[in-house]
Amino acid sequence: AANRAAKLTSKLLTFSRQKISEAKSINLNALLHKQQHMLEKTLTVRINLTLNLQENLWNVWLDEGDMEDVVLNISINAMHAIEGNGQLTVQTSNQQLNQMDAKSLGITAGDYVMLSFIDNGCGMDKETKEKIFDPFFTTKKLEEGTGLGLSMAYGFVQNSGGAIKVYSEPGEGTQFTLYLPRY
Repeated sequence: AANRAAKLTSKLLTFSRQKISEAKSINLNALLHKQQHMLEKTLTVRINLTLNLQENLWNVWLDEGDMEDVVLNISINAMHAIEGNGQLTVQTSNQQLNQMDAKSLGITAGDYVMLSFIDNGCGMDKETKEKIFDPFFTTKKLEEGTGLGLSMAYGFVQNSGGAIKVYSEPGEGTQFTLYLPRY
């Protein structure tokens, strides 16, 4: 209980932005390769993790530890959405967003690194999808989550000058796509 309370307090401090950001130039492909083994162990043998990473990916400017948390939180959510055996595909690519595409995401036009998480889980209905970034909203059991993972991911991406787009339909899986500004 004490360890759980300490973790929750740490997440709350991060969520409230009391933690000092240690941003630096990061290559997401290198970060994903570094996390791959740990992610595979976390997802267990029932989830097949596939990395589909673009060569010569642009760097981004952000806090590496916070980005690792985002990758882990979204991956764990995918695992919980998959009943039985399943697939999680993580993709990266360089994207040049024009004015219209950027406006639909609420960001400025320009160069972005896209990071997508695609699972074949249960998907979400419209009502659930509208709440997923709300602090403390969770569809998991109490011991499985705090409801802070996606709200922290959303805040981190927004503070980094990026955006998150979510596509999900019940029974068809979910895709989280993050757009992070090129450094």
